[in-house]
Amino acid sequence: MSFDGVQKFYKKRINRIYPVYFFSVIFTILFIAKNPSLPVFLINALLVQCFFHHNYLLNIVYWSLSTEWICYLIFPFILWVIIRYKINGWFLIIFGLGLRAILHYATYPYFDYVPFNIDRSSNYLDISFGKISLVRTVSSYFLGIGIAFLPELKVKKSNFFLYGVVVLFFYYSIRKKVYSLFLCYQQ
Repeated sequence: MSFDGVQKFYKKRINRIYPVYFFSVIFTILFIAKNPSLPVFLINALLVQCFFHHNYLLNIVYWSLSTEWICYLIFPFILWVIIRYKINGWFLIIFGLGLRAILHYATYPYFDYVPFNIDRSSNYLDISFGKISLVRTVSSYFLGIGIAFLPELKVKKSNFFLYGVVVLFFYYSIRKKVYSLFLCYQQ
């Protein structure tokens, strides 16, 4: 990992995301937004909406770009630490799952200033506003990096059925459904 590699990474990300995104922000400001302010424009133009209340979003889908953008900014540093200290892929997966686990007990997604509480959020994967959405995205990055760093994992065509079963398990577990061989019922 070199400075030139990191610079190339950032250039690719900027060229991939920012031109269309910036056009979208300008279009929304000019034709859709009602009474936009300079702070709202700057927060959206700089892709830092995940640090602010959802009222600063010009478009509901911008939250994911904001969290991904922040992850792109920190990704080379995370990767450097992982490579430098030879952090095991399983540790990264466990860390990512641990971050996901705390999302159950996170603050109400629309109000980051609410103190940490123990109420369980039933829709913790639907959190799309505020700093906790960034935690959710970072946990996904750690899961992905951890899987990529597993030396024993080889993707084989013969295992695609197994991969599909695992994906379906996670999909239905998120939806709070319990499946057995013969019955399907809502929990």
